[in-house]
Order: sequence, then C-alpha cells, then structure tokens
Amino acid sequence: MTCPGWKATWSRVLCGAAYVATAAACSGEATVSQVASPPPDAGPSGDQTGQTGQRDGGSIAERYFLTIPEVGQERDAEPPKVPQDIATMRIDPENSVLVVQRGQSATLSFRAFATMKAGGGEVEITARTVFYVPDNYLVGEFPADGSSLFSTYLPTSSTDPPQRGGKVTIQAQAASNNDPITTITTSLTVKLIDSGSAAAGSPGATPAIPSDPGPEFTGSNSATLAPTLVYPNDGVLLPPNVQQIEVHFLPGSKTGELYEISILSDFSEYRYYTRCYADPLKYLTGSCAFELDPDTVNVIAESNHGTGPTTLAVRGTDEKGNVGSSASISVQFAADRVDGAIYYWMTSQPSPSIMRFDFASQSALAVALQPSDLPDDGGNAHANTTCVGCHALSRDGKRLVASKGASWAGYLVYVNDLSKPKTAADWLTVDGRAAGVAAANRVMTASFNPDGSQFVADAPGGDTLGVNNLSFNDGVTGVRQGTLAAGYPVSFPDWSPDGQTIAVTHMYGNSGTIVQFQEGGISVIRKSASSATGWTSVEEVVVPHTTNKNRYTPNFVPDSSLLLYGESTRQTGDADSLVDGYADPSATVWAVQPQANATPVLLAKANAPGVADKLTLADGRSSLVVQRISSGMLMDTFPRAAPFQAPPNEPKLFWFTSASQRRAGLRLYKANPSVVGDEPTQLLLWMFALDPDQVLAGKDGSYPGFFLPFQDLTTSNHMAAWTQKYVSDNPPPAPPTPPPAPPLTAVPLVPIL
Repeated sequence: MTCPGWKATWSRVLCGAAYVATAAACSGEATVSQVASPPPDAGPSGDQTGQTGQRDGGSIAERYFLTIPEVGQERDAEPPKVPQDIATMRIDPENSVLVVQRGQSATLSFRAFATMKAGGGEVEITARTVFYVPDNYLVGEFPADGSSLFSTYLPTSSTDPPQRGGKVTIQAQAASNNDPITTITTSLTVKLIDSGSAAAGSPGATPAIPSDPGPEFTGSNSATLAPTLVYPNDGVLLPPNVQQIEVHFLPGSKTGELYEISILSDFSEYRYYTRCYADPLKYLTGSCAFELDPDTVNVIAESNHGTGPTTLAVRGTDEKGNVGSSASISVQFAADRVDGAIYYWMTSQPSPSIMRFDFASQSALAVALQPSDLPDDGGNAHANTTCVGCHALSRDGKRLVASKGASWAGYLVYVNDLSKPKTAADWLTVDGRAAGVAAANRVMTASFNPDGSQFVADAPGGDTLGVNNLSFNDGVTGVRQGTLAAGYPVSFPDWSPDGQTIAVTHMYGNSGTIVQFQEGGISVIRKSASSATGWTSVEEVVVPHTTNKNRYTPNFVPDSSLLLYGESTRQTGDADSLVDGYADPSATVWAVQPQANATPVLLAKANAPGVADKLTLADGRSSLVVQRISSGMLMDTFPRAAPFQAPPNEPKLFWFTSASQRRAGLRLYKANPSVVGDEPTQLLLWMFALDPDQVLAGKDGSYPGFFLPFQDLTTSNHMAAWTQKYVSDNPPPAPPTPPPAPPLTAVPLVPIL
C-alpha cells in the first residue's frame, strides 16, 4: 500500500548514548536521527557551534540525516535517507497580514519547509529553523531562542515606546552540511486598529453617541451631510514626533449629525466619533474640531513614519441611513524625527518676548528672553520695558544674541551660556543698555559660525559700523573683534553650516531702517585664504536686483547646498517706495543654489493657500486682509531651516519654518498691530518639509505646511531660529536597543555526515 501526503517532523528519543529517530509508518511524518557520537570510521569529529558564536573543539560532534518518505512508496518499504543539505526553503505563511487591537498583543505561528539537494519531497523543518525580525522590531518579534511564534509588541509602562503597526521582515535560517546557512525572508504587515468617542456627557457627545457607532455610517450617500474638511492641508508631511494634530471641519447643510473622523493606512486604522463641537474659546462659531491626544498621535505616527501617506476623511450621518463624506486628504509622517529647540519672537504687546520650545520632547514652551529680564538704561534691574527681538542662536543652543529697541536702536543683548539660570549674576553677558558695551556693539541681525565661537552681524543705520560693513563678534564676550567691508548696503547675514560662506541681503535704493528698503538682492561672501580679512571682497551675486522686487533674509539649509529667502513685490498703486523686508503681505519663499546667477525655484506648495484661506469666514479680519489672503498674499516671510537632515544612505529631507498670515484652519483669529505700520493681522509660525534634491533639479521640492500647535495662537509670532539642542533641559530618551540576533545568525550549527 502507499502512504500519500507525507509530512516531515523532527523527533528525538533518548536511547542509551545516542538520539535515535523513531519510525513513522503511515503517520505522514518524516523523521530525523541525531547520533551523539560519530561511528569509529567517521574520522575526526567536527566542531559544534554554540550560541555565543565561539567554536568549541572539545564539544560532541553531531550528524544529521533525514528520512523522507516519497509519495507512492509502499508502507513496508524503508524510506530513503538523505543528508540535511537544503536545496529550497520557504516560510509559511507568506506576505500575510496580522490585525491587532490597540492595547492588545497578537501572535502568529510560522513554519519552515525545505527540499533537499539529494531529492525527495518537501519536509517541514520548523524545529530546526531560527526565526528573527531583522528590522522594525518594535512592531513585534520572535522569542530570543528563535522559535517560531511571532508576537506583536505591547508597551508595559508609560516610558516604553508606543505600540505600533508596520511592515516587518520575517527571516528564517537553517543549517546544512555543505552550505552552512540558508536564509529566506517574507513580509508580515501588522495593522493596528483603534477607535474612540467623545467622552459621555461632554459637548462632543451631546446628544449621546451610540455605544456602537460604526454601523451608523452605512447607508445611502447624501451630499447635504458631507462635511468640509478644512485642516490639515492635503499632502502635508509631518515629523513623526509632532505629537499634536488637529482636525477642523465644517458641518454639512444639515445639522445634528454624528461624525466619524478616520485616519487610515495599510498599517493602522483609527476612527473617532463625535458630534460637531469646537471649544468656543479657541475656534470659530459653527466650526467642528477634534484634537488628537499625544498618545494616539504617537501610535499613528510610529505606525506610518516613512511609509507613505495615510488617508484622512470625515463622514457625517443623520443616523437614519444617510451618510455624507468629505473629500479625503493625504497626511504623511517623515521617516525621521526633528529634535532640537525652536526659538521665536512673540511680537505682540505689551511684552514682545523670545519664546523657546523643546521640539524633541514636544514640551516646555517657555520665555527665553523678555524685556523685564534686562535692566533699564539707568541700570535698574528688571526694569526694562523696551522691545527685545531679532535674535539668533548658536547651533549647539548654548548662546543667544538679540537686539534691544527699535530697528534704529539695536543695543546688544548677549547670553553666552543659556544653561545658566536667569538668577545667576553672570547670566547676562551684555545687558542691552543704551550705553557702554551694549551701545558700542549695536546689532540688528546676526548669525553664528558653526562652532559658536563667533557671530557675524549688521548694525542699525547711524551706528559707527555703517551700512556697508559687517562686524565679527566674539562668541564669549559678544564684543566686536573685526569688521568686513562689503562695499554695499548689507543686512540679514547668514553663516553657512560648513563655515565657508556668508549670505547677505544687498539693499538697493533708499533705506528707511534695516528692515525697510527700496529693493534687495541676495549675494554671498566666501572665505579666502589670500585675503587679509579671510573673506573675499568681490561681491558674488546669487539673486540679482530687479525693479519692484525685494529679495531678502537668506538662510542656508543644513548641508549648505541651498539658500532659502523671501521675495516681495511692490503692488500697483503703492506710493511707498520702501518694500517691507520684515513682513510684507506679498512675501513668498524661494530656494536657490548659493552660486553666481543661479536659477531660483519658487516653493509653490509651501506658498499655496489652504482651504481656510479660500473660505469667507466671520473671523474679524479687515476687508483688506481678507482681500489680500484671497488673492494669495499670505505673508510667508523669514524662512529659517531646522539644523537637521536625514541620516546617511536615506533620502534627504529638510525642514523650515516661516511666519505667515494664512489662516490656522478654523482657529480664532486675533489681529495684532504691525511693527512696521502695516494693516493689523496675525502672523503665526508654519512648518514645511523640503526635498533638496528636487530643488537642485529645478523643481518645487516643498510640501504643504502645518501651523506649529504649541505656539500661543492669540499672539503674532515671527523669526523662528533653530538649535540642535535644547540647552539646560534633559535630552530625549535614547531609542530602545534592538534585540540580539538569534543564535544561528551568529555562527551556525554545522552538521557532519
């Protein structure tokens, strides 16, 4: 008779001094025998490899052979024996999907099958295979011994990394005689699902939300129930550690709906159910808004960072079988986080201040420098009431330079060690008084060299430095060490991260203050060993002067390959010959290579209006501001790059911020007086991703932006500056240590025939 459908398994039975394979007649199993010592004619024993990867010449040698029944073989016939030399190998299941509920763990058993070079059918070798996840191990992993049960990761404490979905590589390895290791892989997609509802009794759950709201969203399509999704912006790219995401939408033409907000991808599904509600102290009347909690944002971000877009949509139902859906938008999370700190100028009265935020931990918005930190001109401690701003930071976050007073004053404020408490007697290196060191070293705008040992600065009109010169100031004392004659009116210097170049704004025509001039262009000054000053004296024009155009505030990206800058256009009928170099309504952001007569690239996606900018909203804006924004004048000004880029061997991605009067979704609008006398408006900080390779190819490499949610959204905020560290605060926790490779991946156990 025959025994069809043989299945190979490994069994060991202790018999005296040897492991002897048991016979498996018609059970459908093949067997393996393992002899504890070689027969007398086997020759010298081979080495056995231990889990440490070290060879032990004195250990007991092993030999393996398979007994593999063949289909059609008679029951009484002895199956042929073949050596354990793997010809082909596969993992089961292949390319599978494992769905897991957030807060729970799921498991999946894998099996390994192989054919041998000596022939015979496929046999199962799971017990002789080591399984391992070589990547994305925080999604899930196998036991340390390499056995075959995969388990998804589940945090056990609040300090653990968040649970996540994602795609992992399932690796299986088995040993052979002639080819010691056979390695094969397949993929596993872990999809994490989660849902939530507005808390019972809260405004977002009034009237009460059904206990199982999901089925309410099946039924007939109704356009009148379709919400309008206002924010985020379609196509936005977010850092994975942003932790704060808001969803703003307007209800359909019918009210009293139940809404489902969904963020879906191959690796996670999140759904939230709510009535239309938005905090009236933060949002416009009639708007609907949902703020995702940081833990949920972390789970979604970690599940999808670097993998492509998630799909965000809002659906509304009347709970009577009718459903309307908003347009879907794309929201992506970058592969790598953004760390460091951001310092920005809060310009609103009564106390314009420099604020700082720890972007690494997404916490600790605090005042870095405010007027009352300084003495008044008479030396009375904490009595200053004059504005302080136009700041710059060393890249390591240790040093800060700022300007006190209006743009024609510019008395030096300097802190050479921000790790010192403000209560320390020597916290202020230069105190900003209109006398002494501060008055003799006036600055308007400045930029540090890479190591923070110097900064380069311009000075306000009327200072002894003169508008055609730059000063070089000591990084310890803040005092001028030397000057550089540019030979033309110069402002807004920016020192490149590689230390070799300083970019400047060349001011043309008349100049009111250092931030108001007739027209501007972008030039660079390069280091020169042959020059007495160490810098070239011949101007290298990057973006030339053009009538009715103002190009200004250049800023280098982290690898010094590009400059970001603002461009304003004098409007028809504008009688003022001076174009605002601070916050002109027509300002847009451009990028250009820092070389003579390079071709600028408009960052169109970063400059594009959002949905809210195109809506007519009763938010208290003046008719002039409404007209400007509706015509695309978003006031995207003062671009500043974060000092980070992707790790080596990954696609480059940079980040930058600019200040803009664009609408922050459906957030309340708070008009603030302009420091240059323009129409009152509100400037908020927005952040954008930038693909530099696209820009270098002459294409728009920008992404739509998002407003920084941690800023005070009732003030006007401007001139963000970035550092690589948040000095005096604890650094972010180190990423978890990857699990060790299983034993077989170090040095294999090599059988001997």
